[in-house]
Amino acid sequence: MARKSRSTLNKAGAEVKSIVQTIKYQTAVYARLSRENEETQDRGTINNQINLVRNFIKEQDDMEIYRVYMDDDITGTTFERPAFNEMMEDMRKGRINCIVVKDLSRLGRDYVETGNLLERVFPMFGLRFISLLDHYDSSRDGFDIMIPVTNIANALYSQDISKKIKTAKWNKIKQGIPVGNVAYGYKVVIDENGNRKMVVDEEAGAIVRRIFREAYEGKSNCEIADGLNREGIATPYQYRFRKHPEKLENRPYLRWTRQLIYTILRKEVYTGKYVVGKDMVCLYRHEKRHHTQETEWLVFENHHDPLVTKEVFAYFSTGDKRNNDKKDESENTRESGAQHENLLRRKVVCGYCGSSMHMRSVNKSKVYECTHKSVYGKQSCSSKWVKVGDVYETVLSVLKESMQLFMDHKEVIRQMNVSEKGRKRKRMLAEAIGKNQMEIKKCENLKEGLYCDYLEQVLDEKDYLRFSKEYSVRIKKLTDEIQELQKAADLYEKNPTDAGNLTQMILSYSSSKKLSKELVDAFIDKVVVYENRNLEIVLRFQSELEELEEIRKQMEAELS
Repeated sequence: MARKSRSTLNKAGAEVKSIVQTIKYQTAVYARLSRENEETQDRGTINNQINLVRNFIKEQDDMEIYRVYMDDDITGTTFERPAFNEMMEDMRKGRINCIVVKDLSRLGRDYVETGNLLERVFPMFGLRFISLLDHYDSSRDGFDIMIPVTNIANALYSQDISKKIKTAKWNKIKQGIPVGNVAYGYKVVIDENGNRKMVVDEEAGAIVRRIFREAYEGKSNCEIADGLNREGIATPYQYRFRKHPEKLENRPYLRWTRQLIYTILRKEVYTGKYVVGKDMVCLYRHEKRHHTQETEWLVFENHHDPLVTKEVFAYFSTGDKRNNDKKDESENTRESGAQHENLLRRKVVCGYCGSSMHMRSVNKSKVYECTHKSVYGKQSCSSKWVKVGDVYETVLSVLKESMQLFMDHKEVIRQMNVSEKGRKRKRMLAEAIGKNQMEIKKCENLKEGLYCDYLEQVLDEKDYLRFSKEYSVRIKKLTDEIQELQKAADLYEKNPTDAGNLTQMILSYSSSKKLSKELVDAFIDKVVVYENRNLEIVLRFQSELEELEEIRKQMEAELS
């Protein structure tokens, strides 16, 4: 009986042991890095932390990873960290009951707060904490007396490093050497002296130039942002971390916005001016980031290559350019009438570089000026500005002349259609078409007869193939002649360009005595400004007008 009893106890003990082994800690992997520069990004130091902890957990039978929490580019002297706060919230809700870090400094460098977490907060929630490099595991019996000492060492180390970094950075800042991230559109390279130098990033710089150009042409911030989003252009944040997709995984919502465009248009750095010291922070003194007085700023003129001219930047930095434009247009309208309204907005094009031309004021007059020249400087394009009033006058004159010419062509063609010569010409063409059709029918019948002669051995194979080819060539030639004759006959049947709508539109606007937005939208495609301010007016009905002119010439040649 005793032996049987011992057997039962062993079996029950084995079952209890099996149940205990199936209970696993829901473990949080926590990693933090104060700042990744270009060198450490390539080494992936924060990923090294995560991989170290992951490998440790894989070797443990009583742990499974619940989630990885990662705070990148955040100092350990503060506990206001997004991922850290999420981890603590999951702890409070009972989702995790174990945290593993590479070392205590990853949890925090403030020894008071870190000690409070280890001694009070974590035990209160029954949470197990493990620091790998410190060989600390809170589930072990007894309290490791070295932990407070480690916390103090981390705090002192943080203060010492912060002081040294601040001094080194300030020495570089005073020399105009960029010490942090540079503005979108630029990148940092190492010069021959081993110093960091700010240069244009051609890929991102092209987007900055485009934003200024489109805004200068009159596009709203929303329109510019929508265009960039449609083309899938990476935002500044996405572009910065394009080689580190793991940092973008939780930011699928990133896109160009009106506010982002507004911010770029007001960054003076794009003029080549470098300003630092607008805000300051001191971590070791627990000093929060704060704005400084303008007298404390360090300003470096012509520090780097500009992406836009100072004149263009001033256009945006003085306030809302669209409101200013509306105000200017309203004032000019009261003074000089509606001639200064931008009726040809986005339709005037530079004949030198192909860029659009925008409206601006010169000596109290409104002019059209090449946008490319305004944005990139006077040397970028040799075009000249042209007065808006002169453009409007020329456009209206050419438009009215072209509309009249269109109606004249139609009337001449109509008269030739109903004339005696016209009717006679139509009959001749119809007879020629009918004659060719009969000839084709005859050739087809003869070609069919050839095959019968070949079957009855009247023709040998060689003669059959020769005659068949001759008839096919003849049929092809007659068919081509019919097509040409029909094309000529169509000239006398109807006006191929007249669907009714264009003629009606021209008739409705033919009496207009001044240029209007409706007239421009209906008939003007673009206006090209060439040398000596010569203009090319491209009409929306240009092809129809040219076709009518060609028809008229053909008919006049045939009936002469």
